[in-house]
Amino acid sequence: MNIQITPNFQLKSFQNQQPRNNSPIISPKYLHTLEKDTVSFGSGAKVLETRTKEVSWKLVNEIHDELEPMTKKLVATFKKEFESITANKLHPQRPVFGIHGRAKGPDSLANKGISRGCKSKDKIKNIGDAIGLRITMGNSSQDAFDKAFGVLGVMVKKGIFKVKEIENYRLTRKDSYVSSKTLDKFEETCQSMKQYPLRSGKAIPNGYTAVHLTIELPGGQLAEVQIMGKGLEDLKDLEDFYYKHRCHKSLDKKYARIQKMLDEKMNGLDDMQQEFLNKYILDSYVHAKNLTSRSPKQRAKISDFLPIPYFLPQELGFANLHKMKEECDLADKTLKEAAKTAKQVKKAKKLQ
Repeated sequence: MNIQITPNFQLKSFQNQQPRNNSPIISPKYLHTLEKDTVSFGSGAKVLETRTKEVSWKLVNEIHDELEPMTKKLVATFKKEFESITANKLHPQRPVFGIHGRAKGPDSLANKGISRGCKSKDKIKNIGDAIGLRITMGNSSQDAFDKAFGVLGVMVKKGIFKVKEIENYRLTRKDSYVSSKTLDKFEETCQSMKQYPLRSGKAIPNGYTAVHLTIELPGGQLAEVQIMGKGLEDLKDLEDFYYKHRCHKSLDKKYARIQKMLDEKMNGLDDMQQEFLNKYILDSYVHAKNLTSRSPKQRAKISDFLPIPYFLPQELGFANLHKMKEECDLADKTLKEAAKTAKQVKKAKKLQ
């Protein structure tokens, strides 16, 4: 029996609840981070607390400057190849909602390089997700993902990229976005092009569901491609805040309010509350995966997120995180626009 968590749910009942698929409630000590850091599109680069002689700032800035145009070119290529199945005003029912990417920032490149013992330019540049791309699907139907992998197969045949690894993240087999048959067909396409990618089905206890591809571009540059539903994308960008806090990673400075709130509220949780928070995250991912399709331009709403149990700090709920994130993003945008205007005014005065 799958019982969703709501504020009115009684603590006694929740303690006796059997989680989805009769799996045990996940304790914090079992909530390991992913074996590989996944692409984060929501919170920006981590700020190094201390500088190191191991990786110079000049080097990581140089790498970032080289990755930026490569990322833009890759995004443009994917958009062109996926155009026939990407939703627009005339065809809102098409399965792909959007494609976007990012190159890791200098700070993040330095941190990851240090953590992996990578010091040379080539090694840091080819950390798997130095370039990250995300394909956002309008819904989680098998047909939608079949079409997306059909296009990816065509791109492999065209030689646009080589596939090095296929990772299918899901809670259980039946939670997967993509059937084994679809992945088998895609793998056969790769093999027909003399490519033999590593393939794994990874059970993620927090409910995260997506397919990740590690690809190699002409010239040898690696990149990570994520394919996931729109509802799950909105949630993942918020759950990344939890993830970074648990890994002791700093958030982008524009999210200082969120950082402070997480430090106050999450550090005060006892072991039982941590377990309940993990279950809330799991149920939220399952809920997000099954949200009904919406238009490409429709933004996430408060009602899209499951309410957090009443016995946990309400500030930690995804609805509140969503609200805080939007406020922080707006404030940052306003500051940048004001700075840009001030710069233009100053330049105009100099010309007078």
